[in-house]
Amino acid sequence: MARTMVPDGPLSESEVKRPPLVVWIISDGKPGHVNQSLGLAEALARAASTDIHVIPALPGWRAWLAWVLKRAPGRTLPTPDLRPAREWDGQRFVHSLAKDGVFLPFRIPGFEARDTMISTNTRGVASVVVARPTGQAAPWTRHDGDILFTFVMSGGMVLEGQGKEPYRLAPGDAFVIPPGMATRYGAPTPDLQLLEVTLPGVFRTEVLPGPPEDL
Repeated sequence: MARTMVPDGPLSESEVKRPPLVVWIISDGKPGHVNQSLGLAEALARAASTDIHVIPALPGWRAWLAWVLKRAPGRTLPTPDLRPAREWDGQRFVHSLAKDGVFLPFRIPGFEARDTMISTNTRGVASVVVARPTGQAAPWTRHDGDILFTFVMSGGMVLEGQGKEPYRLAPGDAFVIPPGMATRYGAPTPDLQLLEVTLPGVFRTEVLPGPPEDL
């Protein structure tokens, strides 16, 4: 299955010139997994023109046969050969393994993050990182990105937002923080892991001196 989605409203000049974000979803066929993956891809599409492709994962012998025939199931991939440095419409495929990741200071103090290198390989179109708490209390912050989507992979925390009631998040929850809105990630559990997807890949986060009502 393949489809192209464009953001709501008119495109800016930079968006018109920018190549579409290409998203490949390798599906195991489970409705919950498919819906989560499509939801994430569609969230990206609300900010940038996006080509979404869904490929079913095949049993071992069928995957082996597809490799022998150099055919992708249902749709031919851009190349059947392993060429990690090859660019396709200005982007590269990324294979990021959690076990190889290195956690560095995150954009929000009190957290550290593992970069999947999506930003580097999409020329800053988007970024995907996995963040976890360090034990230090996180401050109030706000950002100036276009889209900031976060999925709770494990653990929990309390999301505090300007003008909003605090909300306890659990695994499987997701949220979007609009640009300019003050928020705070409070009471994180030690096993909390957040998958953060942003457009563009590079943006500014401002650390606030206190709650927004005190400013």
